[in-house]
Parts: sequence; C-alpha cells; structure tokens
Amino acid sequence: MIRKAILKDIDNLLLITRACAVNMIGKNIYQWNAFYPNKNAFLKDLERSELYVLELENTLIGCVTISTFMDEEYETISWLSPNKNNIYIHRLAMHP
Repeated sequence: MIRKAILKDIDNLLLITRACAVNMIGKNIYQWNAFYPNKNAFLKDLERSELYVLELENTLIGCVTISTFMDEEYETISWLSPNKNNIYIHRLAMHP
C-alpha cells in the first residue's frame, strides 16, 4: 500500500536509504552516502506533505518524495522545457 508518510516512519526510512546507499556504492554509484539522505531532508518532505511510503504486509519497504520544489543543484541547468509547474521526484528508494 502507498500512503502519506508520518513522523514515526522516518527512522525506518533512514534504514532503507542507508541500505540503498551501501548497495549503490557497491555498484560504484555515489549518489547517496552516510550523510544523505538524512533526517532533515525527510522532515522537510513531511512538513510539505510530499513524502510517501510503500508498505508490504505492514512493513515499510520504500519511499518517494513527489514535490514542486527544485533543488538548488538543478537551477543552473539549461532545461529543454520551461521550469513552470514542474513536479520533481526526490529520495526514491526501495529496500535492496
């Protein structure tokens, strides 16, 4: 089941994203590490009501942030389409 995240989900989401980071680093993908994603990022997602979780048999196995917020890192990119009313996917994770 997909549902909006709640505060008590965050600790489990950190375990999932850390497991994802270890898995990605093992494949020479260095997008995530021990410092990101972090609790503060998930708290901001939760405050904006943009954080969703995936549960299977009452166990959290994944998450995604669906947001209208564009990270600073993307502001300097020359996009092919206008940056108006865009939706961004952040912190998409499934426990490996």
